[in-house]
Amino acid sequence: MLSVQIAPSLPAKPRPGLRRLAPQSPTMGFLSRAAALPGKSLALAAALIAAAISARSPTVSCGCWVRSQFALSPDAVCDGLTRLEAAGLVRASRRRGRHPIVTLIDSSGDELVLEGWPATV
Repeated sequence: MLSVQIAPSLPAKPRPGLRRLAPQSPTMGFLSRAAALPGKSLALAAALIAAAISARSPTVSCGCWVRSQFALSPDAVCDGLTRLEAAGLVRASRRRGRHPIVTLIDSSGDELVLEGWPATV
C-alpha cells in the first residue's frame, strides 16, 4: 500500500489593498455618459468617436459612413442625435438635404480633445 503525504497548508495570500482607478480618459467619459441614454445612442456615440478619430477633429459629418459602419438607420441617427444633444454631449447643425454636422462636447462644454491629439493653442 502506498502512503500519501499531505502537504502542509500554506497561509492565504493577503489581499491587495484597494487600488485607485486611473483617471478616466475623455473618450471613456463621453461613452459612459452616452451609455446611460436609451436606444442606439451609445452606438451613435461610438460611431461619432470613430469618425472624429479618423478625421482628427471633434467636428464630423454624420453621413453614410457612420451609418453603414455601425448599422444605424437614418431614424436611429436622428433620435440618437436628439438624445445626445439633450444630454449635452454634442452640438448638431442640421440643414435640409444635408447630413448633420456634429461637434463632440466634453463635460465642461468645450470641444472634446481625444487621446493623441495636440491641444489647440
